[in-house]
Amino acid sequence: MPFTIKYDKEIDCIFIKVDGQFDLSLLKMLASDVAKVVEKHGCRRIFNDLRSATLVDIFDTYHMPNTARTIGIENRCKRALIVKDIPSEFDFLETVFVNRGHQVVMFTDVDAAKQWLLND
Repeated sequence: MPFTIKYDKEIDCIFIKVDGQFDLSLLKMLASDVAKVVEKHGCRRIFNDLRSATLVDIFDTYHMPNTARTIGIENRCKRALIVKDIPSEFDFLETVFVNRGHQVVMFTDVDAAKQWLLND
């Protein structure tokens, strides 16, 4: 599986790691599994480790926010996206999510991402 999902009950946070190509079909599988974890634990904080992922298609990126919402990742979920650097495709991903009302912020620093995510 090109992703892992773990829930940390001590800090009430869902940790996701994606490896390889990140496209709409992968997002559908991932979002479905994450939505189950969100529902089971009532957790609304999601740490997305995308440092080993690459976005494949700009068309897919444009449709990701609506797909995530349709599958069950609501706008009220707070999501930190961790990337190695901020190439234009990840910058576009953040912009598209934010423009659709999602709470998404991109980081290159893991500690800064955790601090933002855990601050309510």
